[in-house]
Amino acid sequence: MHITFEDKTLSIIKWRAALQQLPDDTDTLLKKILLGDDFNLVILPHTPDIWSSTTPHYSYAIATAFLPGEHHLLQCYLSQGLLRTVIEGNIIYDHAQIWAIMKIHHQLLEHMFMEGYLLSIFPL
Repeated sequence: MHITFEDKTLSIIKWRAALQQLPDDTDTLLKKILLGDDFNLVILPHTPDIWSSTTPHYSYAIATAFLPGEHHLLQCYLSQGLLRTVIEGNIIYDHAQIWAIMKIHHQLLEHMFMEGYLLSIFPL
């Protein structure tokens, strides 16, 4: 089954297969970002958010600790040498690796958006 509009054709079979694969792909990206560890990540059933706040931040992220300690994920990246190397006492940042990690974060955000938006409209 296909839908054609102007010069574009959408395969419904491929579309549904991609939607069904989306949660697994999202999970794979998250595991890649978390370096295969779950960090004892805790999402509380009630996470308050202050909607009346006018400051530019996400109040739910400030009010609740999802990971143990501050900058836990950053510390893991640094301790594994994924973001930098130390040569003769000087820190040399690996800009290519930093961009690669940022790209994975961007892909995760895209997948999360698609899951939240598309799967709510087109349930499988």
